[in-house]
Amino acid sequence: MENFMANKNPRVTITLPSGVNRALEWWAEQQGDRASSLAASFVETAIREAVTSGLIPMSVMREEPSESAIATDTKNDLEEFLKLLAAGDCPDDGKLILLAHALDIDAEILIDLCNQVDREGSTNGV
Repeated sequence: MENFMANKNPRVTITLPSGVNRALEWWAEQQGDRASSLAASFVETAIREAVTSGLIPMSVMREEPSESAIATDTKNDLEEFLKLLAAGDCPDDGKLILLAHALDIDAEILIDLCNQVDREGSTNGV
């Protein structure tokens, strides 16, 4: 699912109140992560929630297509996803969101599909 990260991502600088910065650094340390990575995940989550709620149009997040064919990384991610589904399993929501973005579809479609597989898998053994 690294297709989304394959390109050099733009950088943003933010200024935080010192108490918020200390809390962020503490939290990141507890997670075994860097403060910048944790902050980036917070921003990404907030943006994706805003897109899902309709506050931000999905079209704003789309990158200009470099070619009409599906990228090799996306094909590999899709193949991995389908193999997991066939085995009755699903990747985590973060990977589903990245795959949905790469395929230019609503992430809820993939999440609903995984939930359906989970429901069928839990009732087949009964």
